[in-house]
Amino acid sequence: TVDINLQEVEVYTPTVPVQRTFGEKLADAFSDGWKGFVGFLSALVLWLVSSLPALVILVVLIVIVIVVLRRRHRRKRQQETDQTE
Repeated sequence: TVDINLQEVEVYTPTVPVQRTFGEKLADAFSDGWKGFVGFLSALVLWLVSSLPALVILVVLIVIVIVVLRRRHRRKRQQETDQTE
């Protein structure tokens, strides 16, 4: 069910644009920028929290790969030093 109410305006009054000073515009711009920054930070924190399980698994896999590569590199270097002696 959808109910729609329409009411006609009795007397039309056009809106007059408000002239703002440079300082007011600057303050609004700074305020909007700050709100955007805070919104970005909150979205970033929410993304980090929601992605935390996947990030932990990714970090564990990266650590495992690094350890395996270092061991291979050490073995290879050890074999090279054994062959030269």
